Amino acid sequence: MNDVKQAVIKDALPWFASFTNLSDVYSLLLNQEENLESGTWGFGNKDSPIRNYLTGYVALALGDYGPAVQALQNAIESGCYESIKPQLEMVIKQATN
Repeated sequence: MNDVKQAVIKDALPWFASFTNLSDVYSLLLNQEENLESGTWGFGNKDSPIRNYLTGYVALALGDYGPAVQALQNAIESGCYESIKPQLEMVIKQATN
């Protein structure tokens, strides 16, 4: 248990802390390739449905509406979000008004 505690303190907490600044998260989503070694795993490859979905919502939170709309539209077009497509379309509509 002590090893787990030390790993959480040494690795996990700093990893989570690196995502507290939305501008940094947005930059990561736009620019970095998914890489287990650099800690950017779990966000999907560039232009993957999940990366587009995450990028869209982070861009919205930052007020960057053009890229947000494009990323969310790409997520819809992937066909992976059929169950929430109406909600995504509503978000896009609100962002373009």
